[in-house]
Amino acid sequence: MKNHKYRNGRLIQTNKKFSTLTKKQKDWIQKALKERYIKTMKYPDVKLKPNN
Repeated sequence: MKNHKYRNGRLIQTNKKFSTLTKKQKDWIQKALKERYIKTMKYPDVKLKPNN
């Protein structure tokens, strides 16, 4: 049970790989990452570190 957590009254597995997620979950993750990237790059002198 170390890879499971309760969220919103449901038991969620937390160690899934990206390939095992549903299309809806993948789309949500990609959208969130794109928004976060665009938000970060709006500032003129910002350079992301290679590991970010």
